[in-house]
Amino acid sequence: MKLAKRILSMVIAMVMCFAVAVPMAGAQTYSEDGASAYSLQTSMTCELEMTLVSGTDHYKALATSKARGTSAVTQIKAEQWIQKHWALGLFFTANENSHFTQYSYTNSITASSLATSFGAGTYRVKTVFTFETANGTQEQYTVYSDEVTVS
Repeated sequence: MKLAKRILSMVIAMVMCFAVAVPMAGAQTYSEDGASAYSLQTSMTCELEMTLVSGTDHYKALATSKARGTSAVTQIKAEQWIQKHWALGLFFTANENSHFTQYSYTNSITASSLATSFGAGTYRVKTVFTFETANGTQEQYTVYSDEVTVS
């Protein structure tokens, strides 16, 4: 009886492991007939620089995100957040007042934002790029910077 319970527990645990959805870093949009849209992006980067504000115990953060699309791209939206590491490396949450949105009406964008009043911790930048063509085709990609730790 104990063996049957152990086997059942293992089977349930394995089913649960495979049932959990894993989020994708970039999600493609699809055309109306269900076929995948062609890739509109060619490169994307995301960087974070943290510097101590002179005479204080707070840091300022310069977040820079860049993207370039193919020649078919007519608009790029960059939505950017500075996120702080919270528990056990598992959770990041947007830091207050660190959300920034910028648009470009060409096939490239450089989005930079400066935010202040950051304490000690580990931070990263999350940027969601949305590429769009003249006919309305869109693709969205999420990019993260390397983590930066300040104390």
